[in-house]
Amino acid sequence: MDYFLGDVSNFDFGMHLRPFTSLRIDGTYIFSRLQERHTGANIFNNHIARTKINYQFNRELSLRIILQYDSVLPNPALTSLTRRKRFTNDFLITYLVNPGTALYIGYNDVLENLDPRLLMVDDELVRTRRSKQFFIKLSYLFRF
Repeated sequence: MDYFLGDVSNFDFGMHLRPFTSLRIDGTYIFSRLQERHTGANIFNNHIARTKINYQFNRELSLRIILQYDSVLPNPALTSLTRRKRFTNDFLITYLVNPGTALYIGYNDVLENLDPRLLMVDDELVRTRRSKQFFIKLSYLFRF
């Protein structure tokens, strides 16, 4: 593939809603595009739409939810990027007794790692399959 010059276009938009004191909703949209400078042909478009919701039940207990849609739409004639569209979510419940003592319960489905053998397929490193993670973490502050 020959080298060429490109032009980048970026756009992002964010909003914050607070319908009442204990609820906060943040929305973000990010768009990135790379175009070949002389022909104007798209090399890739990247769209990310994200919503983050925080709810504070009381002083100690809170809930956070993150929902995200991410797509990469490449031009295979101009880049080796692979086409990808995915929706991910993340949930976290926090019970915070004090800054050093807390209980976290959560779920995440964004885990994706490079294959430890570092194998290449179509000029791209192979990734392990996406996995889901459920976790519980207890943090306790000992004072002495």
